[in-house]
Amino acid sequence: MLGRLFRSAGAVAIGTAIGQGAIVLATPLLSRMYSPAEFGALAVLLTVGNIAMALACLRYDLALPSAEPGEIRGLVTVSVGACLGFASLTTLVLTAISGTAIFGTVVHTMSQHPGMVGLCVFSVGVFQATNAYLLRQNDFRGAGIQRAAQGLTFVLLALIPALGVLWAYALSFLVAGWSCLQIFRQRSPDFVPWREAAKKYRQLPMLSLPGALLDVVGYSLCIWIVVSHYGVASTGVYSQVQRLIGAPMMLASISLGQIMLRHTGEIRDDKPAIRHLVSQLMLVMGAALVVMLPIVWFVGADILRFFLGPGWVIDRELVVALTFAVAVRACVSPLSTVLVSLRRFDMALAWQILYFCSAATVLPWLARHLDLNWYASAYAIHEAVLYGIYLAIILLALRK
Repeated sequence: MLGRLFRSAGAVAIGTAIGQGAIVLATPLLSRMYSPAEFGALAVLLTVGNIAMALACLRYDLALPSAEPGEIRGLVTVSVGACLGFASLTTLVLTAISGTAIFGTVVHTMSQHPGMVGLCVFSVGVFQATNAYLLRQNDFRGAGIQRAAQGLTFVLLALIPALGVLWAYALSFLVAGWSCLQIFRQRSPDFVPWREAAKKYRQLPMLSLPGALLDVVGYSLCIWIVVSHYGVASTGVYSQVQRLIGAPMMLASISLGQIMLRHTGEIRDDKPAIRHLVSQLMLVMGAALVVMLPIVWFVGADILRFFLGPGWVIDRELVVALTFAVAVRACVSPLSTVLVSLRRFDMALAWQILYFCSAATVLPWLARHLDLNWYASAYAIHEAVLYGIYLAIILLALRK
């Protein structure tokens, strides 16, 4: 079963590797074209993208991997409509507050580009819905190609100075547009209207959306806190380290999590089989973490200095701390899809509330008392403790 899981995730992972590999290869050039402050603004936009990926579809994308064939078009319609609504609302709000200085550094940074942020919300949401559809069709190769195309498109657009990295990121997710159009062109004899599909799966936005909001905002708080306490330029350094080392892990984790959702949905009534799959996956990812950290300790900072150039100050302590923090999250997050398959939204929500409350109180306090390197180390400890609790909750759900 584990072999099947990794074979399914392999095509998606290869696409992710191509897309992210293109970004890594282009980094020496991009880091010399754009300042740390511009990459700091990009880091804030990335949090918007992460929020859109989790919320813009109102969680109806989670229904696609296990939906009936006749429900697919209706669910995609609901998802795309929700993305359009969120994007329009975001643009209107940011336009209304543009030029004000009462909402802090994060909101001020995004309010300078309301249309671009709205486009980002829409394009990322559609990308997520389309990716879920491809996995539903077992088109893992197509999902991999789409991920590769997004990364390659970002690089090509970012190489145009007049466009900039922010617009490049927002526009790069529009590569999903073609696949989305193909979905709407399909006709099914047992077609279910979008209203009926939305009603049937209404438990997803009702039960999963609040927890997802807490989860993704809690994760984004770290970047927002760094922007507010250490400045946009320091955030650029922080985010580049996190992106170059952590983003490939998180994207691979997301790919694996989506495959996990597909497979555990198929065997949701066979808890022994799910327990066996989870235990095997824990051993593999734990071993990978043990191997990776010493490598990062000895050569990680030197590699990043080479890639980013002389204008970037990279400390080994920052690199190791952020690598460990992201690796812990990347290892546990795919396993959390078990709670979705088992419909244990209550257990997931309990942890998400805990994480949000901890991130909203502990992390700002740490930022007020520590320099950036020590803050990153404290953040890594915070992630290890909180995600350790999450893992315990997942295992508890499998024992009940």
